[in-house]
Amino acid sequence: MKPLIVVSSGNSEFSLFARHILENHGFAVALAIDAGTTRTRVVEGDVDAILIDGHLADALALCRWLKNDPETSRAKIVALIDQEPESDYAAFVNAGIDEGFVRPVEPRRLIRALEEMTATSLPSDGGGEGARYLTYADIEVDLYTRRVRRAGQEVRLTSIEFELLRQFMEEPTRVFDREALIRAAWPRGTFVDRRTVNIHVGRLKRRLMAAQPANVIRTVRGSGYALDTENH
Repeated sequence: MKPLIVVSSGNSEFSLFARHILENHGFAVALAIDAGTTRTRVVEGDVDAILIDGHLADALALCRWLKNDPETSRAKIVALIDQEPESDYAAFVNAGIDEGFVRPVEPRRLIRALEEMTATSLPSDGGGEGARYLTYADIEVDLYTRRVRRAGQEVRLTSIEFELLRQFMEEPTRVFDREALIRAAWPRGTFVDRRTVNIHVGRLKRRLMAAQPANVIRTVRGSGYALDTENH
């Protein structure tokens, strides 16, 4: 069965273009013209992800509702956000989106994120070269399926959060400054504010601590972030 993506936008040109791109890459698509229609469609079930146009009226409230309602919290949320004002990106992150892209965004980046979220492009039994798993303390990262478990419990991460964790676990004794984390987790050439790095690392910490209360990522004042090797 094809993963179902709900495109939530009041702009018909945007919606039709997004549907064309997504259907050409193997997704099923449903269109929603406002926040209420989006909520109704997601509650009906079987929705894998919601692509939200940041221009949609009540977009932030919609994101918060989707993530706070147990009936809809499973669905991933991807938001397309304007470059200005910069505070909009942080507002959408705080509203619970799983991934955010600043316009303009290349369609291939959007497709790749949705494929990772819905596991449509992942090998079923591994393959390729190199190590498959990274482990640290009670955290295990499967690099082939891009799944993370802590203390046996699955931890769902966005693609940026996954790449941040991967970087930490590949060099567990290193302190990473924000510039190094930007190079590791964001596409080349993307402008990323230092505060945005703080937001994503903070969200990664909270997701890991939801599975196990102990914090494994420490802030190194004046330098950046690192795994907490002293207590593990």
